[in-house]
Amino acid sequence: MENAVNASTAGSNGPIVVAGAGYAGLHVALRLTAKLRNHPAVELTLVDRHDYHQAITELPRVAGGTRAADAVRIPLQDVLATRVRFVQTGITGFDLAGRPPAATAWRPAGPPCSLSRRAPPSWPAPHRS
Repeated sequence: MENAVNASTAGSNGPIVVAGAGYAGLHVALRLTAKLRNHPAVELTLVDRHDYHQAITELPRVAGGTRAADAVRIPLQDVLATRVRFVQTGITGFDLAGRPPAATAWRPAGPPCSLSRRAPPSWPAPHRS
């Protein structure tokens, strides 16, 4: 992890996008927040379809009735630093060949949007029937 963080941030002032707020994604976002505290120009974005982290290891207790479902959901706003931009959407693919990197994502209630280094997320107007 240390080498990955150092290699990914060395000489870079561009944005970093962490895909997913599971155990690994949340850990990376928290570690990068600490590592980049002296690099305010580096934008850090966390993308996940949910606005909470699900403690998967606790789900058997929920199924067994000894834990409430809400007790194993940790709101991301309670965990993330203010410098981390959170985008609630699902990711359907990445454009790694294109420079700068971009991702194509879907929103739970609408058509795809684009996450790009060139511009902020482009949220299409909601689809109305």
